[in-house]
Amino acid sequence: MLIGGTGPTVIDRVLAFGDAWFPNYAPEGVLDRADELRPGLSARSTSMIMGAPADPKAIERVYDSRRAGSSTGSRPAACPRWKRRARTLEAAIAEFTGEG
Repeated sequence: MLIGGTGPTVIDRVLAFGDAWFPNYAPEGVLDRADELRPGLSARSTSMIMGAPADPKAIERVYDSRRAGSSTGSRPAACPRWKRRARTLEAAIAEFTGEG
């Protein structure tokens, strides 16, 4: 179960009932709150932050917040399937807006 929201007790709800916290990206607060999951983190509790801007620094902060405490020390390799999907979506948006 995905638990959304950013209220003061959301982390408690995620740890008690959820599989993941699913907040919208916000430059302040959300990534710091994701750190609160770590002490109670299990295989079923994580964060899945959506709506991060297309900014390498923001993406790095989201990625770093998800991997803190893990043994993974390197950045993920680019996934060709997602790169193709991103190009397809970009082309569809351009066509829809008349820019393509």
